[in-house]
Amino acid sequence: MAVAPEPQRSLPGWPSSLTPLLTRADLPWLAFALLVAVGLRIAWVVYLNIDPNDGRFDDSVFYHNVANLLSMGVGYHDPWGHGETAQWPPAYPMTLAVLYKLFGWHLFLAKGLNIVIASATVILVYIVSKRLFDWRTAFAAAMVLAAFPGQIFFATLVYTETMFAMMFMLVLLLTLIWTIQQPDSRWWQVLLIGFMAGVVTMVRAEGVFLAIVMVVIWLLMVRPWRTVARYSALMVVGVVLAITPWTVRNAIQFHEFIPLRSNASDLIARQLDPDAGTQGESRTIRRGIQYHITHFWEIPGFLAGPTRDLYAEDADAIVLMQKHPAPGQTLESPQPLTDDTARRWSGLANRYFRVISLMALAGAGLCLLRRNRGSLVLIVAALGWTLLYANFNPLPRYHFPVGQIIAIFAAVFFIFAWDTARQYIARVAGKRTTRASNASGDGPL
Repeated sequence: MAVAPEPQRSLPGWPSSLTPLLTRADLPWLAFALLVAVGLRIAWVVYLNIDPNDGRFDDSVFYHNVANLLSMGVGYHDPWGHGETAQWPPAYPMTLAVLYKLFGWHLFLAKGLNIVIASATVILVYIVSKRLFDWRTAFAAAMVLAAFPGQIFFATLVYTETMFAMMFMLVLLLTLIWTIQQPDSRWWQVLLIGFMAGVVTMVRAEGVFLAIVMVVIWLLMVRPWRTVARYSALMVVGVVLAITPWTVRNAIQFHEFIPLRSNASDLIARQLDPDAGTQGESRTIRRGIQYHITHFWEIPGFLAGPTRDLYAEDADAIVLMQKHPAPGQTLESPQPLTDDTARRWSGLANRYFRVISLMALAGAGLCLLRRNRGSLVLIVAALGWTLLYANFNPLPRYHFPVGQIIAIFAAVFFIFAWDTARQYIARVAGKRTTRASNASGDGPL
């Protein structure tokens, strides 16, 4: 008689691979966090419903109008009448196009999609936090993210940030439960992680850095080495599968190899070697890498400034809400926010971000002191994204996907501080009770 195989066992100290991601006991806490997240984002959209076609000239004009062209069957055309384009990867406008095709070209669908995706991100943060810590940390992390002003503000913008952050967190969750918290993953699981990393890249081209971060995580946390090699190979295959249709389309349309977006190599080369081209020399990635190899002592200084810029503030959404006309044009209508109002909202976002970030640094330090192995997934992801992206384009809004990790580590510190305070109060109360008992003569002889 055939014997059923034993379920795969998790490593010591890890949840079992068969442990459910959520239980019935989690639902009330998660529901409350979702209620806060959805309520605040709906309130913000009602307060400030930004229309991409209100005379501004920015990325939202592209995404909103390209999605409409796709829904009408026109193709992936530049909305300014320049024909077919590969300016940005298509995943986000294609998702919008499905909604526009089904329900019409209505702006509230894009805002609703942002809110739904933000809610999914809160769920993912709760699940990851519970897998690494406990339900209290999970609830605290979900609440920190639900009330994150810098994340709330993007609900009203037709930008990729919200979708990108959700996909970023999903890849981290799958990596954690399939390749770290169980001793050996099935081939299709790692292939799916790679495919999802490729989908992230199709949301924003810079998502390709996430695949690199995953390989670094495996190098640090997975043994034996042949398993790391197998995971890395499957990751590459998954990413290639995800981006191949876009690459083939671009090859047919433009007779060029464009796996990410137009001019991607030039953008990377410019960041690697900012001085290239000043004397008429062409910028190349190879030239930039060679420069850093031969001037390796300059790398810390080279990264310090961009890293500071990447985390300088958390109010880029407020800047993007204000209208920026095309070159040579002027605004014909007032800005959505007055300068004073914009400064107030920006101040709120920045103060929240700085306080939560300080708590997150303390929380990450606690995890390292406690040797919480799973937290390395989040630490390496945050550091890897920071170092890679600081080299690429250090605008503050590009730290958006790290906001989820910041929320988790801030929750770790909050729970630690809460428990420490309760224990201190209990000790003080216990000593007072003992002294009062002794003073009344009821204490021990």
